[in-house]
Amino acid sequence: MPLPATHEIHLHGSVNGHEFDLVGSGKGDPKAGSLVTEVKSTMGPLKFSPHLMIPHLGYGYYQYLPYPDGPSPFQTAMLDGSGYKVHRVFNFEDGGVLSIDYNYAYEGTHIKSDFKLMGSGFPDDGPVMTSQIVDQDGCVSKKTYLNDNTIVDSFDWSYNLQNGKRYRARVTSNYIFGKPLAADVMKKQPVFVYRKCYVKSTQTEITLDEREKAFYEVV
Repeated sequence: MPLPATHEIHLHGSVNGHEFDLVGSGKGDPKAGSLVTEVKSTMGPLKFSPHLMIPHLGYGYYQYLPYPDGPSPFQTAMLDGSGYKVHRVFNFEDGGVLSIDYNYAYEGTHIKSDFKLMGSGFPDDGPVMTSQIVDQDGCVSKKTYLNDNTIVDSFDWSYNLQNGKRYRARVTSNYIFGKPLAADVMKKQPVFVYRKCYVKSTQTEITLDEREKAFYEVV
């Protein structure tokens, strides 16, 4: 199976009891580590900040991420058809929590994805429910191998607010692979991944342009 070229997305769930449903598509470059995703709401305007969806429109697609010395384990899992799935949790500083499950199917160079997101505990007068978020910072995740079929990572996520302050979350992810990871790949850890997202959004439409780069060390 070849590396990805296009993807379609179904991102759905609820935030503080407000259900939402987003559908869309995109394309990417698996050698450059870049992708673009566009989604639209099928249930009218979102009842929360559309920026809450940003990391799931891009960070959900590690199939576009190359490693410095060749295909990443995520790309290898697509190439050999074994696949992987992801569970991720965002713990925000005001008590809000997001729990997301990412699942994939493949048709040639096309990724079909279904992402379920459940959010709770966001204060009614906080930045998420009052749409005070205007942008997000770039971030670096640290990936290590828990065992021969699981990668774990963590990173600090931060949004920029209208008042000039930041709104932060601590994020942890588990990546479960369909077959054991190669021993020579597991020797090279930790792996760091830098990402930057460029976003255009309304309460009904979101466009993400993401750039990502993996590295073992800074030289």
